[in-house]
Amino acid sequence: ESQAFTIFGPAQEYTSQFASCLAADRDNAIWIGTQDKGLYIVDKASALRVTALIDKEISCNGNGKDAALKVEVYGGQEPYQFQWSGGLAGANPQNLHPGEYQLTVTDARGRSKATKAVIEDKRVKAVAALLQPESGPGAADGAATVKAEGGTPPYTYRWDNGETAASASRLSAGQHSATVTDQNGCQSVSSLNITQELAELTASLILAKPVDCPGGNGAMLDVEATGGKEPYGFQWSQPGLAGARAQGIASGDYSVTVSDAEGNTAVAQISVTQPDPMVLATAVTAPASTG
Repeated sequence: ESQAFTIFGPAQEYTSQFASCLAADRDNAIWIGTQDKGLYIVDKASALRVTALIDKEISCNGNGKDAALKVEVYGGQEPYQFQWSGGLAGANPQNLHPGEYQLTVTDARGRSKATKAVIEDKRVKAVAALLQPESGPGAADGAATVKAEGGTPPYTYRWDNGETAASASRLSAGQHSATVTDQNGCQSVSSLNITQELAELTASLILAKPVDCPGGNGAMLDVEATGGKEPYGFQWSQPGLAGARAQGIASGDYSVTVSDAEGNTAVAQISVTQPDPMVLATAVTAPASTG
């Protein structure tokens, strides 16, 4: 349905006599359309526009909570009210961590405009990963690599053992760290544990002292364990025995279960015998004849 509009006011304040439409946009700004001169905004003050900008990025060697936002507001009518998510306040909130922040600005007329800002963590990040465990105690041949992302390439690398490439190959078992530095001097440290290849856990029982007489209990057994990861634990099948040496042993069958620090187990068994009973032989000799 067409509508007619009357344009009034001094002639010098407008350039067209042919108004074709009058409308309000999403920002509640009023626009007038003409047949020969295009569109014109009538009530500019009601066109509220809001932009949330990153005023300060997360600093590279800070605590990760030192970013800042800045709000730019155009149009509307002052004063403005700022309603943030997360309990922020004002047009320039400080000490922010990475994340998304929602904002609604309301002007003095009650008109509102919503927007958001996303703070990204652009700092360099290092992630270390195991390539090869140490082959044995003292070998120092474990290997690891560190991957860097973010920040400003190129990166430099330094491991706690002095190696300066992205991959290290002379690492002993235990905790190690790698420091990555980007072109701007920003650093990130990543740690990892170098494991050690372990020989198979084995155990044996050695008769350190035999039973000295029939029915006696003076024998002694020693446990010999190799491989695995110390310290070892010992669980005997017979009550009253403990540790790597068992004393007061009588004849019989014995077994012990050895466990290492990684939870691996090995079982050793032995049969303890006793000496045969002593046999006494008596010889009777007749006296020599005297007659």
